[in-house]
Amino acid sequence: MLKRLILWLFAFILSVILIISIYTGITYWRASSGLPEWNGTLTAEGLDGPVEIIRAEHGIPYIEATTERDLYFAQGFVHAQDRFWQMDLTRRTSQGRLSEWLGSITLSADRSARWFDWSDHAERSWEAIPENEKMLLEAYAAGVNHWLEGPLYRRPPEMKILHVHPEPWQPQDAFLITYQIFLQVAGGGPELIRATISGAEADSAIYDFLDSSDQPIRPIIEEPDASQILQATMPVKERSFSNSWTLSGEHTASGLPLMANDPQLAQTLPGTWQLQHHQVGDRTAAGGTMPGLPGIVVGHNGSISWGATTASIDLGDLALLEVHPDDPDRYRRSPDAPWESFIQRVDTIRVRFGADQVDTIRATPSGRIRPQRPGVTPFTSRTDVVEEFRGVPFDQLGGFPLTPLRIMHAKTVEEGITASEALTFPAMNISLADTAGSIGYVTAARIPQRPERHARFVDVVPIDDNQWSYLPFEQNPRIINPGSGRIVTANQRIIGDNYPHYLSDSWALPWRTLRIHEVLDQHETHSIDTFRKMQQDALSPVARDLVPLLLNTETENAADAALVDTLQAWDYRFRLDTAAPTIFLTWTEMLSRRLIADELANLPSSWRDRRYLSLIRALNGERPDWCDDQSTETVETCAELVRSALTDTRQALEEAFGNDPEDWAWGTTHRMKLPHLGFAGLPFLDNLFSREVAMPGGPESLFLNAVSLQEAPHFPRAAYNSGYQGIYDLSNLKGSLFMTGGGSSGHFKSPYYNNLTEMWVRGERIKLNPEQRKSTYTLVLEPVPGTR
Repeated sequence: MLKRLILWLFAFILSVILIISIYTGITYWRASSGLPEWNGTLTAEGLDGPVEIIRAEHGIPYIEATTERDLYFAQGFVHAQDRFWQMDLTRRTSQGRLSEWLGSITLSADRSARWFDWSDHAERSWEAIPENEKMLLEAYAAGVNHWLEGPLYRRPPEMKILHVHPEPWQPQDAFLITYQIFLQVAGGGPELIRATISGAEADSAIYDFLDSSDQPIRPIIEEPDASQILQATMPVKERSFSNSWTLSGEHTASGLPLMANDPQLAQTLPGTWQLQHHQVGDRTAAGGTMPGLPGIVVGHNGSISWGATTASIDLGDLALLEVHPDDPDRYRRSPDAPWESFIQRVDTIRVRFGADQVDTIRATPSGRIRPQRPGVTPFTSRTDVVEEFRGVPFDQLGGFPLTPLRIMHAKTVEEGITASEALTFPAMNISLADTAGSIGYVTAARIPQRPERHARFVDVVPIDDNQWSYLPFEQNPRIINPGSGRIVTANQRIIGDNYPHYLSDSWALPWRTLRIHEVLDQHETHSIDTFRKMQQDALSPVARDLVPLLLNTETENAADAALVDTLQAWDYRFRLDTAAPTIFLTWTEMLSRRLIADELANLPSSWRDRRYLSLIRALNGERPDWCDDQSTETVETCAELVRSALTDTRQALEEAFGNDPEDWAWGTTHRMKLPHLGFAGLPFLDNLFSREVAMPGGPESLFLNAVSLQEAPHFPRAAYNSGYQGIYDLSNLKGSLFMTGGGSSGHFKSPYYNNLTEMWVRGERIKLNPEQRKSTYTLVLEPVPGTR
């Protein structure tokens, strides 16, 4: 009997394994099929004329149309054909509908999106735009849906695996795409950081360690003598940032402007960007597009070029509202004000494989009430208050999708600045140059106007209040043809003390800005080749400042001394063939663990990650008290911590890679993961859809590689990279250079899924020039006969 039971159990287990294997094999086979068809002829209702979609040798689309409406119809078709999974995932993320597909693991993300109520915001933004721009967004959506409903439709492999189907694309979905860009790049002010620290009951010393400090910088709009000023600098790059530099013709070999731009977002698969070339009649444009949005987001239009970096402006505030002691649904704005009722919205999230979740979201005319434990806020011991958050998106309608449409028609820097007024949020630094020789800059956003104290600190209303107004766009910082002949934006302070309005207390680290100026100063005149070398510059200014402080120590033994010798001979460049970057970053992380851990309390370890400026301030004598471990009676010195951390470093490297330093080369220890959008981190699927690459560049290098140190001495993750690179030569815009990571296709089996990554890493570039392309595929969209 027992033997039969064992045999039956064995047969059952074997059957289950067999069924799972068959199901997995079939699913993989189905997911692997359905590569897009890029050749042929297709009819489409509503076109004004034929449209050619030509794919060059790297899979990059060139779209040639007779009208602007046809161009965006074809662009919608192309984006859907190549990246519909990415588009639909991003749309659902903004709608707060991921749990309909993925279950309860995405409930937190859905709740956040529902709190912002992006879907309603998109509808209101859509209703407010001019009819001519509605027509273009409708054309783009019609192109997406023509692919979804037509003979070339192929269900994306991710949807096959999840057993889900797409929904039609709506014109207002373009706004939903841009909200995710806003969330990637928008940073809060220091009050949010202080709130998190207080809520974790961390040591008070951590405030100084994690908060802003004054650092010298050259602002975007420079002082008349190009001198440095102080800026409130955050100790780590928390959000996606970017580089851009523009020179007037007096500093270039051609005599006309040059511009370089690399927006720095996380490099995923598929990536944020798709390179495209557009032509409508004799008008051309080329650059980076974002699937889900019509137009060229950064690039050139044959007359001007434009680049974008994050402006780091504080676009959100917190204030505390007093809640009625007997009725939590009412509040007041001052002790003598009447009690008012919260605006309440009941929201239901559908959850796959689970019960629906019902949330109540409270708001006031001034903002939203942040979810929190009843009666608990880190800003005060009072239990009768709630946190009211006000952000620009709660007041302003979306304008991001309109900006590329308007800037496409600009022929001068002045017209480009005017077109940038459409961008309400996120706040961006827009640099421009035109073929007539002008260069310019504008801060593009609706900038809140409020007392500085309200922006910097949190208190109970009315001591602190969220009652704002907004600056007229004409008062946003801007400059045309500066006397220096250069414009450098790297998320630094925008303008000096002569500007009367508060912008931010959270500017980015100064190293990239100062490095750009340093390299620009090395040549009297620049060319597209010198700009290209600058974009691939792998020298880390962080290492250049921090390594000498680390080396100012006595070693315990010869093995530790060998590591010091390696760093002493290093030129601070993060090349793939040297062990120095691995030693430096591992030493930095080991020191950080010893120096900061005792102050972190309940804060996540990620708050310790990449705090290079804080380490420098501790080691250069500015804050040596940070080196003392508060959990012991002994007073530790920085020298002791550095020495112990070096030994920790050597032991960690030997345990992970062996005793031979040649096996510690950066190209070995840093295999950067390019995570898949949606499946990263999931068993089996992650390996199937994600990729990895040996990545040069390091902390704050111009070829940015914002590596996470938390898994040292392994470095598989980077927060941000120079994922799009453009160099625009205003003397010959056809000769402009472009590159992205990833590839044009979002299908994991396509040869164009990740074909650009190795080229990107090697520093190669592509010209988007129809006269020099090698056409590989051609798809023609024809009007339905008799409908023109």
